[in-house]
Amino acid sequence: MIKHKSYQQGPWNDDIAICNLAEKNAASDIDRPFDSHAHPDIEEYKYILNGSGAVTIGLGDETCAVERYEFKAGDLVILPRGLAHVDSGEYTALYFHTKQSVFGKTPGTSLYPHNAYVYTKPPRPTKEEEEALNDPGTYLLMNSRETYAIHLPNPILKTEPLSQN
Repeated sequence: MIKHKSYQQGPWNDDIAICNLAEKNAASDIDRPFDSHAHPDIEEYKYILNGSGAVTIGLGDETCAVERYEFKAGDLVILPRGLAHVDSGEYTALYFHTKQSVFGKTPGTSLYPHNAYVYTKPPRPTKEEEEALNDPGTYLLMNSRETYAIHLPNPILKTEPLSQN
């Protein structure tokens, strides 16, 4: 389980869409592991303030090899857009979701700047919790504070950004 607070970073033409202060609880990984997911239009940076953990990339994405990388306090974890990933461990981190890449591509829309594609649906201890999870193939459009989301069932086999029209 990750507890976090999100802060919008100024107008939507800023480079940073979301800043989260997150606390990850390792004990919750046993019963409630996080899903493997990707952000097709957002690059994710995590600066680890304390604790340690690991990020597994490629889980559930047939186009990517599964690799696991450990991190500790003082590390900066960089996850490029479109890379399936899932975290584990116990740590506190600052998350930054950047709206622009080094190539100048601005993702999402002003209303939904944070998009995600779900790759896996980990088991949960209760039926209610399991039903609350997104199915693999779901595309999410989230607002900047991650307080609401639009869930789009999507049968695509790989991550593709939605049209920006």
